[in-house]
Amino acid sequence: MEIKNEKQRSHKPDQLISRNLRAIREDLMSSAGHASHPKAYLNQIVLELDMLSKVESEADTTEYLNYLAAVMRKIEGLLYHPLYMQYYEQLQATSLVGLEFLAIQIENEIKELEKAISPDITVDPNQLYMEEAYVQTLKTLYKLAVSATEGNAATMLCQLQENWVQTQRKFIESVKLGSLNDSQKTSKETPQQTVNRLISQIGDYPKPTHVHGVADLSNAGKVHLYTGIAAYKKSHSKLPHNYHREQFIKYVTQLANDNTTNFKGCTKMRKNTPENATTTMEALLGKEGLKLYQLALQEEAYSEEYRDAVFNASTKFIEGNKWDGAKFIIIPGPSASGKSHATDAVIRKIDELPQKTDDHSGNVMVCVDGGIPREISQMRKLAVRLANKKGFSGISDLHEQSKILEDIKTHVKNAALASPNLSIVMPETYSTWMVPFSGHEKFIDDISKSERQFIVATVVGKNAGNFREVVRHMGTRRAYKTDNFDQVELDLNSTEGLTESKAYGPSGFDFGVYGSNKAVAAYVEIQTKNRKPILKLEVENDLILLREESENLGSWVPAKPGDEGILMVSQHIYVQWYRQSAQQKANMDLRAYAKANPYTKINPSQDFETLLNAGAAPVPSPMPVAAPAGAVSFFGVTSVSKPPETTNDVKTLGAGVL
Repeated sequence: MEIKNEKQRSHKPDQLISRNLRAIREDLMSSAGHASHPKAYLNQIVLELDMLSKVESEADTTEYLNYLAAVMRKIEGLLYHPLYMQYYEQLQATSLVGLEFLAIQIENEIKELEKAISPDITVDPNQLYMEEAYVQTLKTLYKLAVSATEGNAATMLCQLQENWVQTQRKFIESVKLGSLNDSQKTSKETPQQTVNRLISQIGDYPKPTHVHGVADLSNAGKVHLYTGIAAYKKSHSKLPHNYHREQFIKYVTQLANDNTTNFKGCTKMRKNTPENATTTMEALLGKEGLKLYQLALQEEAYSEEYRDAVFNASTKFIEGNKWDGAKFIIIPGPSASGKSHATDAVIRKIDELPQKTDDHSGNVMVCVDGGIPREISQMRKLAVRLANKKGFSGISDLHEQSKILEDIKTHVKNAALASPNLSIVMPETYSTWMVPFSGHEKFIDDISKSERQFIVATVVGKNAGNFREVVRHMGTRRAYKTDNFDQVELDLNSTEGLTESKAYGPSGFDFGVYGSNKAVAAYVEIQTKNRKPILKLEVENDLILLREESENLGSWVPAKPGDEGILMVSQHIYVQWYRQSAQQKANMDLRAYAKANPYTKINPSQDFETLLNAGAAPVPSPMPVAAPAGAVSFFGVTSVSKPPETTNDVKTLGAGVL
């Protein structure tokens, strides 16, 4: 890329980028053949670009570039959309404009720093060293910026801008630290300060982003949600409200400063097979500490603040027309099979069913998921953070030692059922189906006879053998931490870098498949008996595990759980990427392509199709949605191998992929 001279640099990059995008947008909107393209997404990008001029006039260069990079992230998502492939080169060219502007700013900073570290100016030797190192880093970023091509411009712009900001931040922090005296350099939060900070967080849970949740419950629903709280308070009336939680916080803070119990195993093994680098609750806390944990967890579970926080986090608001009646959706499937991802896709599909076109008040959906009480619990998070801070990937028996949280899921379910205006979605493994008196079949019969429209959505693996491997990989990665152990701090609310620490049991897969099949069969039988429609959705999990060849970047081969650098991606998207890469003869990043093309295949039953066709419900705008776990952008240029002719040809990449 050629950098223009000072006279040529007077243009505003935002205007050039916006002009190019407007031309594409107008072309698309005037083309009947592109009636289904995501216009709203493109319009949103153009509107944000229009704001860049205002940002540029009111903010400094770094803020402007941060904003530009954020917008370009969205533009990058267009580059791999099938409807935009014809504009691939034009869209990438707009990214070069932003890269040029970024390169100029880096170049100017280099010049300013080189003046500051002139031999004629006396500075502290340590600061001189840091400045010289910073300049070398900037020069590397500059070289990368000016060497960008139209094949990787969008990715380069976003990544280089992020790297520049991070480098600046680290440099400023280093200089600040270097200017402190020795006593200040070693100062950090004392154990007592940590205790005070954590105690101040007790019961202060993150607030929801919407106004729905507990406020939507009926009076009967609130009674169910707060079940047992009054009795617990009465039996513990002589103790302060937060007594056990405060004691556990003090105990954990003391343990955090004891290095003798830290992880001492192989860090490489911990990264690739984290399930082998766990600890147990008793080994981590000791017998007394484990007892303290369970008392603190019980105290939390019987607090109104916690119950409210769980229910609010379980509530989703879906804008648009009011549905024609409340729904109850069960999503059977083995643990870690992708039920949470399927939930969003299923809700979008259900949003196409008949609606009340004269009522635009939207719909409130409650998700009855055992993972939410675990995620919200402050005491559970504190235990996981302590284990991670000591270098362990997780706690193998945390789930068994936190059984009281399972009751919260029941309270949420009963509260929602007692509120007729609420729709409910319930991911469920049904792994206990064969247990006598489990009550699963009776519950399905009760829902079938209720006023709610009853829908079942199953998660099915496209290939049984591969499905098991994918579930195993998702289970361990979801459960255990694999990196950044040196950055863990004790906190009651932060979820950054936090994993679930719920162990994946291989035997649970078989029980989950068996129970889920039984649940679906029972649903069909009971709905038929009650003369209700079979509203069934089959969500296909076609994820495969791949890894990039270290000696041939851009070439992907089959992976298995435990391999380094695994990418989990839809088989359909992988094949599509191969074909389009070959057709365009472009070096497209598989990760970025997968992120820009989220894919979920749903097969509806005949009754569901009939209801869809009869309802004439409006189809939601095809806005981009969250990509499958593992599909994220990365910095680099890929090469493309020979594309497979059919989906089945992916098998030729190696055994075990499909």
